[in-house]
Amino acid sequence: MFNKILGTVILSAALIVTSVFMPGGAGMETAYAGDTDAPEIEIEKDDISFCKKASELSEAENEGQPAADKQEKPARLLIVCKDDIDLSGYNGLIKAVFNGNDMCVAQFDSLENARKAYDSLRSDENIESVEFDEVIQSETVREGNVMTAQSISHLSWGAARIGADKYADYLTSKGHGTIKVAVVDSGVQRKHPFFGGRVLSGYNFVDGNTDVTDEDGHGTHVAGIIADCTQALSGLYILPVRVLDENGEGYTSDIAHGIIYAEEKGAKVINVSIGGGHSNYMDRAVYNCRKACIVCAAGNESHSIDWYYDCPAHISEAITVAAIDRDGHVADYSNFGKAIDIAAPGSDINSTVPINAYEVYSGTSMAAPHVSACAAMLKLNYGNIGRKKVEKTLARAANRKSSTKYYGSGVLNMKKLFRKIKAPSVRIAYKKSAFSNRRKTPKATVKINGINLIKGKDYSVKYVNNKKVGKAKVIITGRGTYSGKVTRSFRIVPRRTTAKLYVKKGGKLKIRIARKVSACGGRYFEIKYKQKGTSRWHTKITSKKTLVLKRLKKGKKYRVKLRAYKKVNGKRYFGKWSPVKTSRPIRY
Repeated sequence: MFNKILGTVILSAALIVTSVFMPGGAGMETAYAGDTDAPEIEIEKDDISFCKKASELSEAENEGQPAADKQEKPARLLIVCKDDIDLSGYNGLIKAVFNGNDMCVAQFDSLENARKAYDSLRSDENIESVEFDEVIQSETVREGNVMTAQSISHLSWGAARIGADKYADYLTSKGHGTIKVAVVDSGVQRKHPFFGGRVLSGYNFVDGNTDVTDEDGHGTHVAGIIADCTQALSGLYILPVRVLDENGEGYTSDIAHGIIYAEEKGAKVINVSIGGGHSNYMDRAVYNCRKACIVCAAGNESHSIDWYYDCPAHISEAITVAAIDRDGHVADYSNFGKAIDIAAPGSDINSTVPINAYEVYSGTSMAAPHVSACAAMLKLNYGNIGRKKVEKTLARAANRKSSTKYYGSGVLNMKKLFRKIKAPSVRIAYKKSAFSNRRKTPKATVKINGINLIKGKDYSVKYVNNKKVGKAKVIITGRGTYSGKVTRSFRIVPRRTTAKLYVKKGGKLKIRIARKVSACGGRYFEIKYKQKGTSRWHTKITSKKTLVLKRLKKGKKYRVKLRAYKKVNGKRYFGKWSPVKTSRPIRY
């Protein structure tokens, strides 16, 4: 949400449809008698093309209008479809743009005709929701140009408070790739000296071009926080997506399309410091982003997100951020509720603004980019981990607070990821392994706070004496943000072997071991035998391939089993027992 604490938001609730209406059906007046008056219907299967084409409708409607005139509800509907729909027969429809899947923007020639279509579409069983394209407004708390970038190592207190600077230093020390973080906002001053060339070319949905110049200041301030938290990371780039004008105003449609565009352009993290009342259309834009991690501000109205259903803050698919002040307490303006995932610095945050300046803003808008920066660093460190993994890891890196409805998992603290690996966190898949003349590498896992760490990233595994029968070791050594070393032992034992039984004259039973000593890893064999029907086992030890049992009872059957073993450092390591074999009757 905006840092503009007293901002007002007007978004109509999306309406869920229940009954049936077919365009051009009974009771509906068709406005277009000839082809020349027919509305323009476009289906864009490419998401970027859809977003740009749809944004042209809002651009055309407001071209040349003063900002005050934009407060009038636009004659434009945002539709989320369940199935294919036909809009061609609606009165006053100028143009409709579909994304080829489940989203549509429809522009009408007047608000009256838009209302009539709205009332009809509410009852169409092929439509999930329909809403007017609303305008979001806000005001910003600006406290002056208080310092320059050269005054301190970081622009504000937030980067150090959450440990983002330490984590950035760590990533720099181990090497890293590149990542894009999108700022869906009022644009960014790309040439600001603090950014050092880290701001990419983006798109302007307000004017329909690539000029992302920030005429409001909010987007540049948000981008500056991300850059401030990641100063050491040259591979982190900011993708500006302008959806708000010079007055900090923007349509729901442009914001939703900006989110979709950002993911399609390869952003792994999308910061949305914007919000308002519920919009099913914006919800769908967030739902449709499967690859990117979306971080949004909780809002600055001091009310419950659960009650007001703020969007996109209420969406479970987004990471929703509350704001804290310098004392570590939740800011008095910050929204709250079950939707809050985590808290971060939001009050008195110094950051970049146009032109080449620095100012202090306050709001959950300032808290969200702190989390976006950390989410981007996690994705940079761990590769293509999903949003849930990012969210869980951020939760692990948080100082717990008593009230989850205000703080979520707690106040973000990336320094908590610098954890020591201890014995209780290490598990070995199995403790005993059969000899096979190859190295034995039982699976080792490390889990801290319920999260599986990543081998090769968080820890390394080394095996010792794991080729021969005897005691072997697994050594887990922490890497990167994790320290500590844990040694666990497991046993390598002789493999299971089998026997063949031969009855000989004279009351003899010949036992031939089916596997050689070297093949099973044992030096000796323990053989047990008993007369069938009795309970007492007799034991014989041999190191030979065959063993002959004598003076057995005529006509009786005998049961035999065996296992290999080897002595290592005075300790016997036994393999598994072979299946029990039963002989033929003994002969004399």
